[in-house]
Amino acid sequence: MIEIIHERTNPPECKDKTVFFKFTIENEVYPWHADCPLDKDPQTYLESIKDKITLLIFNRLYPENDHKRFMKDDTSELESAKLWIKDGCRNKVQVGLYKSGNIKYGYEVIEKREWKYRHPKWLRLEAKIENSAIDKETKDLLKEIIKGD
Repeated sequence: MIEIIHERTNPPECKDKTVFFKFTIENEVYPWHADCPLDKDPQTYLESIKDKITLLIFNRLYPENDHKRFMKDDTSELESAKLWIKDGCRNKVQVGLYKSGNIKYGYEVIEKREWKYRHPKWLRLEAKIENSAIDKETKDLLKEIIKGD
């Protein structure tokens, strides 16, 4: 699920806007952002690249993963990442040699990293202001102050 929090138009030469959103993967919510072309609907655009976003988040959670060893001709990179997790988040590692000289392999479990990305502070403050019990005029003033407008 993708929940858009805020959109910010970038300078004209960029021809896009930055969209801040919450992205849910298996009941875990990840704050994230992406640049969206100005002529596209942000929700539709983000839905069209959700596999790419999922893979980017996966690679941040497990930066040392070797999921590509699960890739076959008919397997996408995202599918191979899911297989790697299902297999126990294990990387194949060389642990020695057999007497014959062949390489002996073992497995090392890769721990999931804590998610550290957060939306910008002004955006988090804006959400708090919006959810507070103050009048609209005061809310608008506070939002201008935190954005620096």
